[in-house]
Amino acid sequence: MNSFQYPMETILNYRKEKEEIVKQQFSQIQKQYFLEEKFLKNLEEKLENVIKAYLHGEKRLIDSIELKNIQQYINFLRKKIDVQKQIVVKIQEKLEQKHQQVLFAQRDRKIIEKHKEKALEKYKLELNYQEQKIIDELALYTCRKNKWMI
Repeated sequence: MNSFQYPMETILNYRKEKEEIVKQQFSQIQKQYFLEEKFLKNLEEKLENVIKAYLHGEKRLIDSIELKNIQQYINFLRKKIDVQKQIVVKIQEKLEQKHQQVLFAQRDRKIIEKHKEKALEKYKLELNYQEQKIIDELALYTCRKNKWMI
């Protein structure tokens, strides 16, 4: 009997490749998510620092133009933070979708791998059966040959 050849090997390889591609895409989105999250945290820190500097800063007189500039900068940072939060939420949704795709790809691959394992087990059982059949025939042949010799 020939060595075991799984008839669906090309499908298994395709599913493994598909899983790897989806994992790479997930990894890219995850990197993007971390970068956008870091940018959001930086904006929030800037806002916090500006507010702290304004409230707890020097006790000097601030003219109305400088006060207006500070207020405009604070409003700018708040708007930027809101936009960045929306970006982070969208990327987080993409990340979750891609995570689901990774899980589906893994499930599909595992189904074929289990099928391959069962097919291999069936092949081994058939091989053992064939070997046992040959051994039994040889034993029977030897037994008959010995009876004729006596």
